[in-house]
Amino acid sequence: MNPINLTLVVLFVISAFVTGIWLSSILKIQFFPKFADISNIFDLIFDAEEKSEKIKYIILLSTYLLSPVIVAVAFFTGFEPAGEYSCRQYKYFLDYSVQGILKKKFIDRENHSFKTLVLLNGKGEVIDREIDFYFPAVYDLIEKGDTVIKAAKSNEMTVKKKGKVQRFASRNLCTEE
Repeated sequence: MNPINLTLVVLFVISAFVTGIWLSSILKIQFFPKFADISNIFDLIFDAEEKSEKIKYIILLSTYLLSPVIVAVAFFTGFEPAGEYSCRQYKYFLDYSVQGILKKKFIDRENHSFKTLVLLNGKGEVIDREIDFYFPAVYDLIEKGDTVIKAAKSNEMTVKKKGKVQRFASRNLCTEE
């Protein structure tokens, strides 16, 4: 859910809750106003002599009735469709680069059973969990000592093993490309 919609949902849930409590105290009822109590609120609006009091009751009633609608709309429109999310993640992956010699590979049971590679590059160890998702064949193919190269802005992975060079193309998760 995007942050704006999440903020709207939280604010309007709080607003509905506070308005419900306020209306309950005005109507002198024990729980939140039910549909039958709405007519009592209209009576308060029509019976109020001061304009400011009428406006207060109208705002309270409007907030109480519209908050659930706004919450539902904000909640259900705030989710990014799965295809768009996958495409966005794929574009981040294209920017990603990794290069190193495989030190070890393992399935990280504590981290969602990700197939994990530990690569040595000139600066130390690099832990990679992205390769298997975009290049499923690579994990089973590579062995300790193989060189793995994935350049930024490229959808290809190169694996060098004992004099052989193999290239793998990643799955494209963007439908428009």
